[in-house]
Amino acid sequence: DGKLGKVLFLLRHRAKASTLYFFATSVAAFYAVLPRVIEDTVSYGPMALNIVEKGGCVANELQAQGYPLYRTLSRMRYLKWDDASHPPEDDRIAYAIPEEAGEICQLLQITMDPYCEQVPDVEDIVQAIARQEVLVYHHDREGTIEAVLTYHLQRSAVQWEFWATHPKWRHNCNGMKLYDVFRYNMRNKKCITIWTRDDNPVRKLHHYFHAKEDG
Repeated sequence: DGKLGKVLFLLRHRAKASTLYFFATSVAAFYAVLPRVIEDTVSYGPMALNIVEKGGCVANELQAQGYPLYRTLSRMRYLKWDDASHPPEDDRIAYAIPEEAGEICQLLQITMDPYCEQVPDVEDIVQAIARQEVLVYHHDREGTIEAVLTYHLQRSAVQWEFWATHPKWRHNCNGMKLYDVFRYNMRNKKCITIWTRDDNPVRKLHHYFHAKEDG
């Protein structure tokens, strides 16, 4: 709190990489206090600073100050899936159970980028499972998880979170079956929001199903 304005920082510590969030009343106040915050949190190890903006002004200034840009993500949105048809029945598709949280966490850790995709901890996954917001595809009758899709319901809107298939079974394309189930289940929601890395090929799939760029 000072003459330049106010800044609030939130640090989420995770096993592989921590994430630093911020809210500022002025850009000048943010620039002024950031070096001290980074110095105070260096003991946490690798850390990513999340910047949500249009135009890239803050990101460009931080790069000029010596902070490298790691990845850029874009927001996409679906405005209802009225055309979603009922997917074929498949008894290997199910809502995850709490005992599968550790396996799901491991799958996300080997398929997602911990620096920019905010891979959840086991505790986060357990909470999502309790809300029935985690779909899994079982590779075999023993219950080995081949693919997972997670999301978060917000009344009439949905936040898409993670979609991953184990690398050794991607050729089976069973992760797509989870996508079809998700589309059908969410067909009456007004808005589905997705954040994707700009270098992620899955963006082409979202465009195919009429997702729109939203910043």
